[in-house]
Amino acid sequence: HQFMRLEQVKKGREWRNKLHRGGKFCDINCNLLDQSVEVDWKDEIEQGYELPVTRYSRSFGSECISEKHPRYVYAFGAFALGSKDYDNWGLFKFDLEENKVSSYYQQDSVYLSEPIFVPNPDGETEDDGVLLSQAYFGIESETKLLVFD
Repeated sequence: HQFMRLEQVKKGREWRNKLHRGGKFCDINCNLLDQSVEVDWKDEIEQGYELPVTRYSRSFGSECISEKHPRYVYAFGAFALGSKDYDNWGLFKFDLEENKVSSYYQQDSVYLSEPIFVPNPDGETEDDGVLLSQAYFGIESETKLLVFD
């Protein structure tokens, strides 16, 4: 994975577009009996991402113990929706049962932070809650808190 160095940023868009496109999803199965590891890459989802979170990322106690993977993962990523431009960022809700981006937010010159999922305490589904993300609006030179329901 590459990190952006300040001198690359100053060189302009051409240099930023050489960066890695972000993470990919996979299932990792560890068999403790025979000490084998199997990795199943989820190539159906092409959108890269950074700093993924789930409903359970900030949970504790019995709520974070589950027999199965979370269905929904939230993350931000550059090169949004197949763009070839690093500066095209988006915030994504990934559906890992359907292996797709189920919803997203993307706006030109808006740079997003790590999302935080806040579950509805009375919610009945895994994705019942709101998603928070701090965003820098480059054209306006303003930072705002975005709340997605």
